[in-house]
Amino acid sequence: MTYPGGTSPRIMIGHSAVEFIHPDDLDSNTAGDAHGAAQGRHMRNFETRYLHKEGHAVTLTWMEAVVGACNSRKRHFFVGRDLTEKQAAEAQFRQAQKMEAVGQLTGGIAHRHSTIS
Repeated sequence: MTYPGGTSPRIMIGHSAVEFIHPDDLDSNTAGDAHGAAQGRHMRNFETRYLHKEGHAVTLTWMEAVVGACNSRKRHFFVGRDLTEKQAAEAQFRQAQKMEAVGQLTGGIAHRHSTIS
């Protein structure tokens, strides 16, 4: 089984998640962390891109749960889901909708042309 970035858990152990996040997403996630913490949130959802070991970005959606009292050390638990297949299916659906719209438009033009002639 592979994990974000095409790595194995053994490679990820002992590293900060920040090391795997796409550089363009670092500021937005850091700001989200600070905002959520200021509001006392214990759970949040967010999306970020991770750099795959082959160089391309992989979009993941995350759910984070923060456990721990104010005076004790807080623990963060994350559950991530790869959105690659979902995004591909959405793109394919949008393309099918465009093709259907073009088909309807050309059918309407052909019909209009045949009634005029």
